[in-house]
Amino acid sequence: QRKHAVKKAKDGQVLLDVSRGNIRITATGALVGDTPADSGALNPQGYRITGKTTKYNIVVEPKVKTELTFENSDISCATTDSLNVSHADVTITLVGKNRLYCTKEQSNALTKDGMDGSLTLRCVNSGQKGHKCDAACGSITVQGVGYHVGALGNSIKNRTNPKESGFCNFTIEGGNVTALGGEHCPAIGLPAGRNIMFHHVMPKIFISREEM
Repeated sequence: QRKHAVKKAKDGQVLLDVSRGNIRITATGALVGDTPADSGALNPQGYRITGKTTKYNIVVEPKVKTELTFENSDISCATTDSLNVSHADVTITLVGKNRLYCTKEQSNALTKDGMDGSLTLRCVNSGQKGHKCDAACGSITVQGVGYHVGALGNSIKNRTNPKESGFCNFTIEGGNVTALGGEHCPAIGLPAGRNIMFHHVMPKIFISREEM
């Protein structure tokens, strides 16, 4: 099977350019399109996402635990979720200006379905004593445009599925985060019309007081 040449940043993260194809982060490493992008094992330092696209998206597969860095990336998707991290444990570090943009009905710019897994957004300096984010810190705009197009959270297409319904374990440790939901959808959280039979518990959403 053909492989991309493995390129790494100084911190050891594998460099992935989303303009080259759909990115999949799996338990055995990353794929860009159908082509392996690393050595065939999940890179312990994680992956650095760059590039701009209006055709491709990113999925972190369920049960995968990884760290991503978004560096001046721009992902606009009209066919599905721009980024899906459902049932995975993902930390995203923001460098520069980033954007996730979606126009597909019943999808999200950033989807995290179900009451498991976790998602954390942070800047490079998150965790440093005394740090407070300002305009110089990394940023991300997460935006859904159109009817039932969400920004960040549970997607409306899965609201009646007991394994996919719900949104929890979301943390903002740092960075400048802008979330804009489409019509009849929240910016962050659960979609309208969600079936009350499934997982109606208070989502766990945390914002670090020290850094925000």
